[in-house]
Amino acid sequence: MLGALITTILRGLAAIGRTGARGLALSLVAGLSVPALGAWLKPWLPLMVGMFVTIGFARIDFSRARDLGRRPAALAAALVWLVASLPLAIWAALGLVGRETLSPGLVLGLSLQAASAPILATPAIALLLGLEPTFALLLLTAHMAILPVVAPLIAGFVAGDAVPLDGWAIARNLALLLAGAWIAAAAIRRAFPLAAIRRRQHEIDGVNIVLLFLFAIGIFDGIAARALAEPGRVLAYVGIAFAVALTGQAAGFLALRRATSPGDAFVAGYATGNRNAGLMVAAMGGVLAPDTWLYFAAVQGPIYLAPWLVAPLARRLVPPVRSN
Repeated sequence: MLGALITTILRGLAAIGRTGARGLALSLVAGLSVPALGAWLKPWLPLMVGMFVTIGFARIDFSRARDLGRRPAALAAALVWLVASLPLAIWAALGLVGRETLSPGLVLGLSLQAASAPILATPAIALLLGLEPTFALLLLTAHMAILPVVAPLIAGFVAGDAVPLDGWAIARNLALLLAGAWIAAAAIRRAFPLAAIRRRQHEIDGVNIVLLFLFAIGIFDGIAARALAEPGRVLAYVGIAFAVALTGQAAGFLALRRATSPGDAFVAGYATGNRNAGLMVAAMGGVLAPDTWLYFAAVQGPIYLAPWLVAPLARRLVPPVRSN
């Protein structure tokens, strides 16, 4: 009886995982359809982020790290671009518009977004787009390794005096989150070798999509009411979120296409514009100003929809790579 139930659950997760980018987009729509659960799930958002990170670390093929020695210049260029480009662009934009003219909550949201690493699903997104994921995996791992050091500095630089930040608290929380995820991932890898994890690729993708569905419910808590009360503000925040994501995607691809292959440049561009706002939610302990929550909710739009939106462009610009 229990075995049959487990088999049914695994088959369901595999079916969800096979939906790929379409399933990711649908999980956002599904999450918006059950707002009543938002208040209950919102306190669990930091735990969900920890689960995302753990799953991502558990799937890393460390033997591929030798690729780093084959093209260190390309990886270094992409890492510098990833760390510096978005913060400088947002800093310049805020200076041009005037931080004092914007809500401090929005300034904080933009600052934390600029400081964060790419979304943890970046290598998986590369696979969904038919691109080789190794470069994305190495780039994400390198960025995550330096994140506790650079994130507080970047967030403070972008925010300026408009929003005072406790850099030590951000660094400490990020370090604890990442260290805990590494330990949990190591325990998973001791119990399940990489080959076994790969055999369950679709089931694990299904778990990620279910988690993203629950994450969407939690982060959209109260957003429907704000959309009714302040539709102009909500639309403006959504527009800013999509502008950051799509501009970052295009700028990253154009900036890095000569430093590395078109496929790697495309994925690095995707990583430039789509940052893991949830990681910063966890680093802030889930305590954020209402406008910061609103902006982070708006950011989920491009994160969930971008793989589906850019897939046709990826097929036109980059020759697909078939995975063995």
